Amino acid sequence: MGAMSIAIKETLIGLVIGMLGNILGFFIFGLGICLAQDVSFSFFFNNMFIDTDVFRSQVITGALLVNVILFYIFMRKGRDGINRGIIITILLSVMAIVYYYA
Repeated sequence: MGAMSIAIKETLIGLVIGMLGNILGFFIFGLGICLAQDVSFSFFFNNMFIDTDVFRSQVITGALLVNVILFYIFMRKGRDGINRGIIITILLSVMAIVYYYA
């Protein structure tokens, strides 16, 4: 029973890390677009993310790259439980990408 609760805790920690990775990736991707296109973050968020379904899938894809990096880091450290949670957030993000792209 104790080992099961540790695995669940690590998976939940991985979920939180994955969600934070998506948020961090969103802001990094948004900042890159803002600098490249010389637009405000407000313009990026409202016009390029909220109002455009096709571009929304590209933003989610860009944000997802942070989780791929986090997955690699935790894989190298042997933290499989945390990686389980990160994989869940990656799969949920991929479902969102498919939904908005279709």
